[in-house]
Amino acid sequence: MLATFGTYEGLVDALKARRIQQGMSQIALEDRAGLTGGYVGKIEGSADKKNNRAIGRESLPLLLGALKLELAVVPVEKQASSKHALKALPRKLLTGDELKKFLENRARKGGRIRKVRLTKKQRRDIAMNAAKARWEKHRAGQKRQSKGKPEPIIVPASALQGAE
Repeated sequence: MLATFGTYEGLVDALKARRIQQGMSQIALEDRAGLTGGYVGKIEGSADKKNNRAIGRESLPLLLGALKLELAVVPVEKQASSKHALKALPRKLLTGDELKKFLENRARKGGRIRKVRLTKKQRRDIAMNAAKARWEKHRAGQKRQSKGKPEPIIVPASALQGAE
């Protein structure tokens, strides 16, 4: 076991210590994990900074994989050996396409669960409200676009026939 911590700041400190132990810069870790530039610096920065970031559910497995770490949860009263704590963890860290596929499946499952929990009328009301919101957004966009254009001139067909 490399570190134990009970707070978010402890997790960040442990990840930073591991990065330094492996001789990686923040940029090298971002490249290896597939994260955007500056992400690790914003995570490791102090919490009171305006542009700080938190470790999200998608970035945590990427960071752990890049640092070759696994996260174990152990009770505070009696800490199990790392051998026992790691048995409960998945055998494989999801990265890249596997992580994307996992998240897509989880989203589908959430939709199915919501479908079971809601009545047909509730689902219909939600769909109608969403359609109404999309239509209002579309109409508002059309009004914004037409503000800068001159109004079209409508001429009766009889006036055009007399001009010939």
